[in-house]
Amino acid sequence: MDSSQLKPEQLARLRADLEHQLGYLNKLCARMQMLRFPDDDPVWREAQTARSRMQALYDAARFAGRAGV
Repeated sequence: MDSSQLKPEQLARLRADLEHQLGYLNKLCARMQMLRFPDDDPVWREAQTARSRMQALYDAARFAGRAGV
């Protein structure tokens, strides 16, 4: 099985879950930025990495099942 075989309702649920998690990471990074975490702080760096990777996963899920898009 691969992502092209997911049913529309499975993709919708996946996208909704990822959107929720991405929202959390966006808020977390915004709070950390507001609190002026230093650029070399390991938690700050990992939060940014997690947000970036979650965004990439969300984007991939948005286009899953859309052949040729």
